[in-house]
Amino acid sequence: MSGLGSAPARTTGARVLVLGRSPEVLETVMQELADAGCAVQGSIDAERAAEQFDARDFELIAFGGGLRGPLSEHLKQAFALQNLQVRLLDTFAPQAAWQIMTALDGAWKRRMPRYSQDTGRPVRALMYSGNFEWNAVVKGSPRSRQ
Repeated sequence: MSGLGSAPARTTGARVLVLGRSPEVLETVMQELADAGCAVQGSIDAERAAEQFDARDFELIAFGGGLRGPLSEHLKQAFALQNLQVRLLDTFAPQAAWQIMTALDGAWKRRMPRYSQDTGRPVRALMYSGNFEWNAVVKGSPRSRQ
């Protein structure tokens, strides 16, 4: 039984890829998302995920807590180059399914990183008079320090 309650209409049918290390956790998260109406796929073979999956097939790709660090950053860049519109989300058990559903529902949309079309690297977000806007300057570039 899922602890997510009824799924918002915006999340029903949402295409989600879940990547993790633990088969048991992955199975649980995928079942909760499927019970909430998502079309979900998953893998514990994160090292080959960018070759096995195409980010254009998903609205959101979730990364489990065991994928922190260089592997996660590599995958995010690879997936961003495949699909600039895909949302990339770091999650952790036991809240992963809730975090994914919340992101799909739009509550986190303004806080999720955007990626440069040219490099696949995250772009810097800036605040302007209370409105959240994305600055299309790639982090780490000389122009990003303006």
